[in-house]
Amino acid sequence: MTHTNAPLLVEGRRRLVERCKTRPIAHVAAELGISRACASKWVNRWRRSRRRWLRRPILDAAHEPEGVAATIRRRRLERCRADLARPDLRQQLIQTIAARWGFTSTTAFSRTFRTAYDITPRDYRADALKHADETRGAVPN
Repeated sequence: MTHTNAPLLVEGRRRLVERCKTRPIAHVAAELGISRACASKWVNRWRRSRRRWLRRPILDAAHEPEGVAATIRRRRLERCRADLARPDLRQQLIQTIAARWGFTSTTAFSRTFRTAYDITPRDYRADALKHADETRGAVPN
């Protein structure tokens, strides 16, 4: 059973808006199995944005729709990963780098990073800096 305020995918939003052009929102919401408040929210967003949000979903690497929160989290993780590999940031703590990109909990950041990249931030940093040192021919501090 679908939750009454479940988010709609792009195609569902299109159908909702098209149906609401000629029929009452309450009837369309009942047909789709969502609450009237949820249906009103999507129709109002469509009216404000002039269909921009209906055209393209955010896509991840597997080309499946990705939510806004997931996209933001993925981009923040990518920036953390890039900073962890930078030799000039070697002296900064991992938690400082994580906090710079919006992760307030070191534990949550470590768990999220490990889930995304199958390696802990500490091990990733060690490997990346070792590789950078070998590439430059330098001896680590």
